[in-house]
Amino acid sequence: MTIQTSITHQLLIPVIFEGKKHTTITLRRPKTKDVQAIDKKEGVEQTIAMVARLSEWPHEAVGELDIHDLSSIGEILESFIKRRDISTGKPPLNS
Repeated sequence: MTIQTSITHQLLIPVIFEGKKHTTITLRRPKTKDVQAIDKKEGVEQTIAMVARLSEWPHEAVGELDIHDLSSIGEILESFIKRRDISTGKPPLNS
């Protein structure tokens, strides 16, 4: 089985930062240290922090994402976790 190392999401609403219009966001697979770094955060702040880490976008830029884009990106994050669990033979987290 081939495991994706990153996923690029086409944004519904572009985000402008660092003088450039961004129409996509690419997320790399999370590592254990990424999960540890956001462990004390909750809710949407946890999602924003993880997206910022995995995309290397500034935290403020992630906060400018359209809510539908953030929701889709959240699904991408979940898919990374599910794929990891399937590859190890362990049940998905939160099930």
